[in-house]
Amino acid sequence: VAVDGQTRAVSEDELRNSAQVKVYMADFSGLVRSYVYSKMPSTMYLVEGDYRVDVHAGECVKENPDSASWDSKSYKGSSPFTIVHGQSQTVRVEAKLNNAVTNITFDPTVAENFKPGYTFTLSLDKSENVELVYDASKAGSEGYFIIAGLFEPSLNWTFTGTLAKDGSAFTKSGKISNVEPGKLYKMNIKYTVTDGDLTFTLMVD
Repeated sequence: VAVDGQTRAVSEDELRNSAQVKVYMADFSGLVRSYVYSKMPSTMYLVEGDYRVDVHAGECVKENPDSASWDSKSYKGSSPFTIVHGQSQTVRVEAKLNNAVTNITFDPTVAENFKPGYTFTLSLDKSENVELVYDASKAGSEGYFIIAGLFEPSLNWTFTGTLAKDGSAFTKSGKISNVEPGKLYKMNIKYTVTDGDLTFTLMVD
């Protein structure tokens, strides 16, 4: 098992040793073996046939995982293999980043039009208290959401600020649908003033 893209705080060995390793029948008929990697035997015996091994590592395997974090990543890998009577088989699995990753930046027009203290909040749809709050100090930082197991997950967003010109409150909200694991969602927030009206633009890459 190899873990790709580990954090500075956690070594690849630590991530691998705590990883969950599960072997399934290739036809999805059932779970055959389940181990924590550090306690997995070096050799296991299986009847001949087709199988799949799944590996999960990082935050997602903890007893109480943090579903939204600035630094705790989750990883997943999968590999099919076939057991032939009388032969041994070595299986290699590479577990790659499995979070939905967010990166929010504020165009200079935000600071020009709003007083300090504006925020951009991202929350995971259908999950209570799973959110990250971007402010000026967090601009350009990556956030990590665990979305595995959710059906058609979405990220809800809300911008809140106070207009510099008159001190009035300003809020905009929306949703990014069908968020996928392993993808980076880069967003840039921009404001323009045309004929006295403030226009909000959120660009999602």
